[in-house]
Formats: sequence, C-alpha cells, structure tokens
Amino acid sequence: ELIRKPFRTCKLLLLLVSFHVCIFVFAVFETIATPMMRDDFGLSVRDAGLMFSFAGIVALGGFVLLRLLSIFISERVLLPSGWILLILSMGGFLRLLGELDLIRFTLALALLSATYPCVQILIFVIYSRVVGDSLQGVFMGVLTAVGSLARIFGPLYATGMWSLWGTTNLVFIGVALMMVAVLAFTIALVPWLPGKPPKMSSSEKEVSVSVSVPAANDADADEQATHANVVEGNDNDNVV
Repeated sequence: ELIRKPFRTCKLLLLLVSFHVCIFVFAVFETIATPMMRDDFGLSVRDAGLMFSFAGIVALGGFVLLRLLSIFISERVLLPSGWILLILSMGGFLRLLGELDLIRFTLALALLSATYPCVQILIFVIYSRVVGDSLQGVFMGVLTAVGSLARIFGPLYATGMWSLWGTTNLVFIGVALMMVAVLAFTIALVPWLPGKPPKMSSSEKEVSVSVSVPAANDADADEQATHANVVEGNDNDNVV
C-alpha cells in the first residue's frame, strides 16, 4: 500500500537515506577518533577512553535537551536544525581554518555527541509516523538494516580515505557534503513531513471511551441474537 503512493515513498526514501548518513557519520568518526587523539595530541588509550566517556555524558544531556525542546518545537523543525549542528561539528575537525588543537577538537566532539543521537531519534519518530499503522515491523526492520549497512561502509570509507590521502580533511569534507545534500532535501520536504499527533483532552478521552464501550456491547448483542436465531431454527426443525 505504501509503495503505491509515490509521494509517501519519496519521504520514506529520504528518511532512509538520512538515517544511513547519520549512522555513517558517527561510524566514520569513531573509526578515526582514537588515531587522531593518539597521533595529533599524544593521548594514551586511557585518555581517549576518558574523552569518549565525556562524549557519552554529553549525549545524555542532548537527550534531555531534546525532550524539553520537543515540547515547544515540532520535530520537523528540530531535524533540519540537528543536521546543521552536525555539519558544524564536522567543520570543527577540519584543519583548513588553522591547526587543530585539543580545545577545538573537544568542542567539536561535544557538539557531535550531543547532536548525533538526537538526529537519530528524530528520524525514527518521523519515519514511524510516515509509515503509519500498516507494516510497522517490516519498515522499521528496513530502517535498521539501512543503519547496519552504514556501520559497515563507514569504517571502510574512513580507513580508505585516510590511507590514500594521509589526512582527515578529505574524510570530514566528504561526510559534510553528504549531510549538506540530506539537509537540502529535508528542508524541501519539511512542509509535508508529519508533525505531532494532536493530544486528546480528558473530556475527549472520556467521550472516546463512552463511544467504544457501547460499540462492544452492540457487538455482543448481535452475537447473542445470532446465536438465538440459530437455536430457534434448530428447534423449528425438530418440531417439523
């Protein structure tokens, strides 16, 4: 049914590509982050572990902030904003604007850690709304498979580019260009992406409950009437 609706299919494809790029970005970063910290800043494996622990704490703070923002701002607005922040975090790792020091690296790492999980969750939410009630399990499985492919191709891309060119600039530039393309298509489709479902008030909930209960009682009454007719028919047959 979803495939027969071209515009909805277009939105699903955009969200699948967005999810792939989102996972791809983090897979690329986590592949080369430890070598960067070791070669560029002289950090030990223990120090690199502490940096990633710091990134995890920042990510938790990002989840809390997203929960607060989603109360007042629609996910359709938060998603493009998240992509912009991810692009800015990639720019923080580039050496084109000068030598990359530990402070700028830490700030870019914090921005990436706070933004990446939020973008991932926003894509999940909007994708689920586009799919609707039909075939949720199948299409969420497709989304997960797309993310798994990104986990495979991300490290291959990062190590291949670094081995060929010996610099991380091209790695992050390539990833940033992917996100810019996704951002452009996302902004183009923002007006047609589903927003939050309206919340039901307490009175509306009571009305829905009062309407649904008689419907169930009517169904039971119909079933009892049908059973009575069958029994009556059998009794008439016996009389004849």
